[in-house]
Amino acid sequence: RLFHDFNNGDVFLSEIRPDTISQFERYLHRSGVSQSYCNMNMSMVRTIINRAIRAQLITYEVHPFIYWTRPADDIRELDISVEDVRLIRDSEPHLKKQRLGRDIFMLSYYLGGMNLIDLLSVNFKGVKVLEYTRYKSRNMKRSDKRISFTIQPEARALIDKYMNRNTGRLDFGYKFQYKNFLSYVTRSIKSLAEELEIDDAQKVCFYSARKSFVQHGF
Repeated sequence: RLFHDFNNGDVFLSEIRPDTISQFERYLHRSGVSQSYCNMNMSMVRTIINRAIRAQLITYEVHPFIYWTRPADDIRELDISVEDVRLIRDSEPHLKKQRLGRDIFMLSYYLGGMNLIDLLSVNFKGVKVLEYTRYKSRNMKRSDKRISFTIQPEARALIDKYMNRNTGRLDFGYKFQYKNFLSYVTRSIKSLAEELEIDDAQKVCFYSARKSFVQHGF
């Protein structure tokens, strides 16, 4: 969509040259997007062009991306301190959504920063040693991506609180699509962080549990 807007409509693959790509990158920067978002869009356009080349839809004497090197992404400082994690853990908010945000955040933290989509896909019934492959890496064949660790008592208590006894999966009483649920969880955690007056509460989200677990591990 952004490349289409930049060109004011459709273009032939044969019209895309190195200077086109340079101008598109400048267009993205002028629009005020982050470096990470710019990199993502540039990489997607390059992927489309490379697929067209492999499918023999186009041949270039000079590849349009010959002069483009992906800059480093913006550093996302989403981790919070041990003290702030304790604040979330020990909080007793009145709002149901904040209590849910607290529990899901801490469950992810206790499970080594497990992503929400992986949390929702696991059958926890009778499981003492959790073994799973992350959703985002399960289709990569370069190495064994399987993760295995013992479920600790703090995590087990939260799992038992929300586990559906029939399916073994976590049931948070939210019946809408995953993307909407992730947004709801993020808003709930952010709302709790603001109420607890955590520094930079606006940056606190579900992913902060994973980032914080890693930083505290170091």
